[in-house]
Amino acid sequence: MDDSSDVDDSMDGLPASSGMKGDDDARKHARAQHNALERRRRDNIKAMYGCLEGKVAKGGEKLSRAAILKSEKQARIAELRELNQRLCKETEILRARKKEAESTQLEDDTTSIQQRINGEAE
Repeated sequence: MDDSSDVDDSMDGLPASSGMKGDDDARKHARAQHNALERRRRDNIKAMYGCLEGKVAKGGEKLSRAAILKSEKQARIAELRELNQRLCKETEILRARKKEAESTQLEDDTTSIQQRINGEAE
């Protein structure tokens, strides 16, 4: 029977202490990568706020992030309401056209039926 507790856990026959240094280096490298990614993410968010601020700020005034978001939200809501009104008007126009087309079709069908009836009666 093989006792697995006697197996050397160190990597490639190296002493356990050299494995610890490698682990520290790997952790430092992973932390550095994470920090770089986080810094890029924060820079990207700052740039997006700057872009939004340029759209909503008047006369170069400095706005808080909350004010920037609130202003942009209100502008977007106004755009969507305007779009909704335009689409509602277009829907009403299309419904009126549909009703007119159905009415015209019904009149054409009625006329056609009357002509057939009159033709059979003769």
